[in-house]
Amino acid sequence: MADHFEMTGRDDQRHTERKPSRLKIWADPGGVMPASDCTVVDISEGGARIAHGAATILPDRFSLVHDGNTKMADVEVVWRSDGFTGVKFIEAKKA
Repeated sequence: MADHFEMTGRDDQRHTERKPSRLKIWADPGGVMPASDCTVVDISEGGARIAHGAATILPDRFSLVHDGNTKMADVEVVWRSDGFTGVKFIEAKKA
């Protein structure tokens, strides 16, 4: 039986190896919207797969926050599935 975190029926388009993780994070959309409790299921150099409640709707762009206020990365959604969201890391624009 497949682990419920395993991606099935989806082509893996990642260019770098993904590594399993169970890091508890917050998805912080900024502004007046509340942050959502999530878990990084796996992570690669370019992005991550995030598990969250099936009723949780994450915006197209948000920040990953660890330990309450440590910003890990800004991300953009690349796919959504029941209770999971795939994101890519957004590089900071150079001034």
